[in-house]
Amino acid sequence: MGMEIAKLVENQHTFFNHGGTKKYEFRLKALTVLKNKVKSMEKEITDALYEDLGRSELEAYTSEIATLYGEIDHACKGLKSWMEPSAHR
Repeated sequence: MGMEIAKLVENQHTFFNHGGTKKYEFRLKALTVLKNKVKSMEKEITDALYEDLGRSELEAYTSEIATLYGEIDHACKGLKSWMEPSAHR
């Protein structure tokens, strides 16, 4: 198992070092995958927030999940312009 993890880490380093994470399409897809994963696990997230912090389902959704969806949507909309080169002062 240790060798499998080492190979996985090596592959991730190679992918990162070759600029794979810098592409707009990669970043947009990663944000979309994140949002879909959160959607598929909403019940587990609200249950954990109840167990850990005593938050009701409504409070957990409005203060954590819905906020996260808004942040992801904001990132998706601004991503392209944020990736444009800018002059440094």
